[in-house]
Amino acid sequence: MGKRPIYLPIELQDVFELIEERKLDSIYFENGSRLESVRLHRWEFKEFGDTNFYVKQEYTPVEDQGVGKNETN
Repeated sequence: MGKRPIYLPIELQDVFELIEERKLDSIYFENGSRLESVRLHRWEFKEFGDTNFYVKQEYTPVEDQGVGKNETN
């Protein structure tokens, strides 16, 4: 199946740390019922406190990790 993204909620402090590390492509925010990249929005400072942020991470399903398989044969 391969890797697929998951989105984990993050605190505002983490958002600023990711911005400082120039990892904008991994930051998303909640816009209605969907998540959008922070790059697609022009931000005003007052909006940061009222916005739910998420970080995009790659997830490899357990069945693709080889976990629990007998590798001695």
